[in-house]
Amino acid sequence: MLKNKVAIITGGTRGIGLETAKLFNENGAKVIIFGSKKESVEKAQEELKKGGYVIDGYYPNLNDFNEILKVISEINKKYGRIDILVNNAGISANKKIEDTTIEEFEKIMNLNVNAIFNMIKA
Repeated sequence: MLKNKVAIITGGTRGIGLETAKLFNENGAKVIIFGSKKESVEKAQEELKKGGYVIDGYYPNLNDFNEILKVISEINKKYGRIDILVNNAGISANKKIEDTTIEEFEKIMNLNVNAIFNMIKA
């Protein structure tokens, strides 16, 4: 079912995103993970390579629509299409709302809501 499908997984460098990348790749998908930093993407790719996985990686700012468009264009040139998008990236404050600053809330909303819109639109 996933054979030769091209899948992007945001937040693909750890946790659910990383495990989803493995599962998709095991089932024949060409997988591209997105992470927040170059270092985290490279670390995940190194771990995946040791397990026999072939997974591409990028680290665009998901709040920057133009940056996402640039990366999506690169992926389309390389793979010819995108079949699956897993919008997995997300963050939380991990504290009570009364202790959360407006800036922290805005950062959470930007990644958990705006970035999802940006990825779907791109």
